[in-house]
Amino acid sequence: MPYIKHDASESVHFALLSDDVSKFQDDDVSRKVVGTGDPAECERVLTQVLDPVGGLCSPTPCSIRDRYQPAVGSMGFYGISAFLYAPNNLGAIEDDQTLNITKLRRNAWKHCNRSLEQFKAESDGKADFASNDCLLGLFIPLLLTRSLGIPEDSTAVKLAKQIEGERVDWALGAMLQELSMAFMDDLETSINCRPGNTPVTPVTRKASGGSQPLRLSLTCLGPLLIVMLAVQNCL
Repeated sequence: MPYIKHDASESVHFALLSDDVSKFQDDDVSRKVVGTGDPAECERVLTQVLDPVGGLCSPTPCSIRDRYQPAVGSMGFYGISAFLYAPNNLGAIEDDQTLNITKLRRNAWKHCNRSLEQFKAESDGKADFASNDCLLGLFIPLLLTRSLGIPEDSTAVKLAKQIEGERVDWALGAMLQELSMAFMDDLETSINCRPGNTPVTPVTRKASGGSQPLRLSLTCLGPLLIVMLAVQNCL
C-alpha cells in the first residue's frame, strides 16, 4: 500500500481519493488511513516497490525487483479479474478488448485527482471501489511497461471475462503455476479448493528423468474442470 505513517494510529494513503477514509484493526490497535489523492507520489512509491533503486538483478533482465523475467517480445496477454475491473471503470478498454495503456494512466491521473465527493457527484460508479480504481489505474501501466517491458502503445494486452467462450478466473492461473512448479521441480504437488465441491480423481504420472511420480490433485469442479481436462490430455 503506498502510504506513509503520521503516527501510531493514522496514516496517509496516496492512492485513496481525498476525503476517503479507511479504518481497520491491526494487533488490537484501531488505525485510520486518510486519502490524499496524489497520483505522482503514488507512482513514485509503486516504482520503488517494483524496481527499487540499487536493487540487485542477476541474471538479467528482471521484472519485479530481482525476479528474472525473459523478454516478452510479441507475446499476447490476457488480463482478468482485478486487471479488468479498474480499466473498465476508467474507460480504457477498446472495442476489441485491447487495453489502452496510455489512456488508462491518463484517466487514472484524472480520477485520482478528484475527491471522493467529486466522484460521487460526477459518476454513477460505486464509491466503495473508487480509490481502488485509482491505485490499480496507476499500478497496471507501471507493471506492464516498467516490469514486463511492454510498450505503452502495445495492443498485445487484452482484457476479458471469457476467452474463446470459456470463463477464466484465478483458479486457472493457480493451476498453471502449480503445473509449472511441478514440471520444474519434479515434486508432488496439489491444488485444494475449500468450497465443498466433489473431489476430482488425481492425475498421476512418472516425472521425466526421475522415479518420483508427478501428482496433480484437483479437488474441486467449477472453474478447474476445463483445466483438469486439459491436464489429462497432456499427461
